[in-house]
Amino acid sequence: MAAVRFWFPGVNKFIVVGLLLVASVQATAESATQTVSDFLASLDQFASTFEQSVQGAHGELIEYTTGQFLLDRPRFRWQVEDPYPQIIVSDGDKLSIYDPDLEQVTVRSVQDALAGTPLGLLARGDVNLKEEFQAEERANDASARHFVLTSLDAQAPYRRIELWIDGQQLLRIEVLDHYDQRLRVVFTADPVRPQGERPFELDLPEGVEVVEG
Repeated sequence: MAAVRFWFPGVNKFIVVGLLLVASVQATAESATQTVSDFLASLDQFASTFEQSVQGAHGELIEYTTGQFLLDRPRFRWQVEDPYPQIIVSDGDKLSIYDPDLEQVTVRSVQDALAGTPLGLLARGDVNLKEEFQAEERANDASARHFVLTSLDAQAPYRRIELWIDGQQLLRIEVLDHYDQRLRVVFTADPVRPQGERPFELDLPEGVEVVEG
């Protein structure tokens, strides 16, 4: 019996090619999602100093801060040192924000405080990227890999989150909101642990007001 041969009219050739391209894009997106998911899952512990900046829609510098970040999932400490000190600590259930200048601590549940935030990507171990983001990897000249996570939730406070990863090292995070403001956090290569034997607890002076948020 002669082999059966299928012939696609000219218009259908473009449909077939289009379907193949869609399949290729989907496979690439799934690969990027899996790579970022695996990286975040492995980031149980992380310690680094950081430089954080906020830029306006036209690139103007709105805010610049420096500090230290310590993660021992699900616990973490985000400590801003300059220009205005602030400490955010979490034991995995509660999140406390301490503003020394205001002599005030705001306490909230971690789930409510981190829902839909970039810090939630690092502190939470249950982030489902496939449900929350569309991921892609973008080519660049640097050795680090550049991933873009576009939010699938129109109500999220940001449009996308970008990660730069070099091996098992997180180098940078950038967040673009709906007003084209950009938050950039650059992590140093040398880890620095915040001082204190219990870094995930606050050592508060007397007179500090505690507010349940």
